[in-house]
Amino acid sequence: MKAMRSLRKILLSTLVVGISLAPLGPVMATDDGGGRSVFAYGAGNRALGLGGAYAALANDASSSLWNAGGLGLVQRREFQASYTSYYGLDIDEQFASLVLPSWRWGTFSLTFRRFAVGGIERRDDRNVLLETDLSDNETEFLIGYGRSVGSAFSIGGVLKLQSQSLAGFSGSGVGLDLGVIVHPLVALLPNSRNGRRLSMGLSVRNAIEPTLRLSEEEVPDPTGVRLGLAYVIPFFQSRAILASFDLEKTKWMNTRLHAGIELQLHSLLALRVGIADGVLTSGTSVQWKGVGVDYTFESGQLDNVHRIGASFSLGPTIEQSRQAALEKQEKEMREKLAVSFEQRQSERIRELFARADNAQSQGRYEEALEILAVIMALEPEHNEAQSKKVQCLLKLGKKYESKGDYTTAALTYSRVLALVDDDPTVKADYDRCRTISDRLAARSKQIRRLFATSMDAFSAQDLVKAREGFSAILQVAPTDMEAADMLKRTNNAIHQRVADLMRQANNLIEWGHLDEAQSVIEEAQNLDPESERVRLTISHLAEAKRTREQYRHQQDERELSAHGASADPDGKTSSHTIDVPSSLEVKPLTEKQKREIKHLYERGMNAMSENNNQDAIRYFELAWSIDHNYQGVVEHLKRMYLMQGMEYFADGKLDKAVQQWENALRVDPTDERAIGYLSRAREQVARTQQILGEKK
Repeated sequence: MKAMRSLRKILLSTLVVGISLAPLGPVMATDDGGGRSVFAYGAGNRALGLGGAYAALANDASSSLWNAGGLGLVQRREFQASYTSYYGLDIDEQFASLVLPSWRWGTFSLTFRRFAVGGIERRDDRNVLLETDLSDNETEFLIGYGRSVGSAFSIGGVLKLQSQSLAGFSGSGVGLDLGVIVHPLVALLPNSRNGRRLSMGLSVRNAIEPTLRLSEEEVPDPTGVRLGLAYVIPFFQSRAILASFDLEKTKWMNTRLHAGIELQLHSLLALRVGIADGVLTSGTSVQWKGVGVDYTFESGQLDNVHRIGASFSLGPTIEQSRQAALEKQEKEMREKLAVSFEQRQSERIRELFARADNAQSQGRYEEALEILAVIMALEPEHNEAQSKKVQCLLKLGKKYESKGDYTTAALTYSRVLALVDDDPTVKADYDRCRTISDRLAARSKQIRRLFATSMDAFSAQDLVKAREGFSAILQVAPTDMEAADMLKRTNNAIHQRVADLMRQANNLIEWGHLDEAQSVIEEAQNLDPESERVRLTISHLAEAKRTREQYRHQQDERELSAHGASADPDGKTSSHTIDVPSSLEVKPLTEKQKREIKHLYERGMNAMSENNNQDAIRYFELAWSIDHNYQGVVEHLKRMYLMQGMEYFADGKLDKAVQQWENALRVDPTDERAIGYLSRAREQVARTQQILGEKK
């Protein structure tokens, strides 16, 4: 009994000290009977400088105290700490908090708070002083978690342990806080540019009430609800004004109003002023390279309170971490694709080489040469394929020679000479076939020289010179059947070459590379100036150039209109606008498009990881159509098109192979591998066809 009377004396002394801390809540003793924990007042100098109006703003290390939902909005790892001493008495408050956000897992937080009062007297029933240095220590540990849900919501919760130690008596209790922050404009209008200016917050403190018992009676820390609203108004460059309001209510106290205004003068400096249920607060903060120093002032009934704290922001932001992780994933996927591509190409080349070897052994030299042309297109430096190509050409030359087709035999031997650098045996075979061809055709010395020159031009792919030479021979000797046959081959080669060039030029026009298209068209004009296909492509290019000039003119008009009305040469104001196709206009992505492209890209990545390349291409194509520069979509599409083209080409489906490689160039017109595949494929196949002619 005596011990209980002593405890009541101690508690009475503590109450007197508590009442003296008027700035911690001047009406606390009148409308809640002192029933709330001292920790209900909160901590964190930015929040306190705004008068505690922080439920809709909480996005730093103090979020777990004001609104757990704000933890999902924290962008960087942060440590925050502050220390406050009251009135020069033995009363102090400490606060420290660490937040660890993760773009993948959400945000975790650890918070510690301590409030201590020393120098408490203990007296007996006769008011005799027994002790003068008793103390009251209250501590709170909090473990919090929060994460964003979509782009508009952030939710969170905090598990906390409160404990109190007073004059040898102690007790502890466990509680739970819950919270949510929402950006209503983002939820209602996802494409709104200003959607994140407005935020609302709802926090429930002690959704599960912690209850402390020091002796016999349990004392709960009551449930409290805080509703907040905040709005940001940018007004010049990085400057902004923020206004926030909170309403706070527990079952034992009247509704309290908290309000604050923050002026962000610079990215380094902010000023604040607020009111917390009649208590004036103000503060400032200086931020530099992740280090912040905060000061808060509170006007009190007994004396003013000055708080100082520091914060340290560490590491990259959530978005930077997300991008780094995606880039790492992209790199790993690119490396995986590159390895897979090289492995598959090696496998296909081995398969093709085996087929060529089999065709050669069975005397099907034409078929073997076609297969070897595929190998050389895929891997130009394949030494075994080049050696086997020489063998097949020699065998084929002997075959044509045995059939009496000395012109084709000579052409075949000339191809061998181009590969083996004037081998004397092959040179002798070539000269023999050329001599017999000339004798059989009864050519004059002059025609023999012209025929030889034309054959050399044909072998060197100088088709214009070859055509001129064979045409000249037929004008002099119309019955020269070999010259007529070579002229036909030359014209067929020119026709095929022009068709390939015009397909390439039209693709370049569609991709917007008009200067490159012009060069390709000029090459085709040199081959066949009268080609209808060339004339159509020239018209296509001219139309594209006109459209581009119109677009540039409209862009100039827009820039002028941004600085005032434009004037025509007569000095009159012009309001003329040009109708430019919307496909040429680059428009910023809407929020809906951003979400859509992210979803498509993720599905493409999943399909690719499951080796479902067709679905992956479809998803990546859709993502690329929305944004050509989105993350690694170009690299992935290009690799897949290259691989598919290789598969088609190896299977003899040249048209489909060319289409896939052109698709690769459509997404990346500078890709050297696709350019090389296309040019080598056309060259190898064209050369093989030129040798075989119509005799295949």
